[in-house]
Order: sequence, then structure tokens, then C-alpha cells
Amino acid sequence: MKEEKIKVIIKRVDAQPELTVIQNNLGKAWFIVCGDIEIVRLEKNVLLVCNENGKMLRMTPNFGIARGMNIGVRGNVFFCTVDSEGEFASLTAEQVVYVFDLLKESRI
Repeated sequence: MKEEKIKVIIKRVDAQPELTVIQNNLGKAWFIVCGDIEIVRLEKNVLLVCNENGKMLRMTPNFGIARGMNIGVRGNVFFCTVDSEGEFASLTAEQVVYVFDLLKESRI
């Protein structure tokens, strides 16, 4: 069953990551990433939700992920997970630690 609100980590450009709760709907996802969404699956079933056209729109670089992935992220993003029905879902405590560790290791 789809959660109405989910616990996510939002990483805005030039800001520290923020653990927060958001409405679980497409409109809120679009609002955070400023446009069409792209989903990148990371380890531990974590999803990175970013703007699909961030590079083409010349959005400000946010951070980069090495760990063999070499992902350059532009614009605001958020991290969540996915439930058994394919819906966005709240991060677990373990996933929260994973994301914060990943962002500490990231390059700008």
C-alpha cells in the first residue's frame, strides 16, 4: 500500500543533505527536482531521484558519486526507496546511514 508521506533525504545544490518527510506524489517529486524525474537505482535498494534533463538544462552541479558508478548529479535531488509494488517508500535507518555516508564521500 502506497505511503501518503515518506521519509527522504533531500540534497539541494550548495546545501547540506536534509532528512525530511514529504508528500508521496509525482507533483512533489517534480517540484523538488524542478522538472521531469529520472530514477537511478543505487545499492541497498536506494533510489536517487533527479532531473532527467539536468545536464541539458545546464543545472548547477550538485555532487558526484564515484564508487565505480561515476555519476555526476546536477540540480536538486532526493533519495528514497521503493516498495514491493514499485511505489516510492520511506528510507530505513540503514538506508539513511548509507546515503549520508555516500554523500560524505562524494565530490563536488
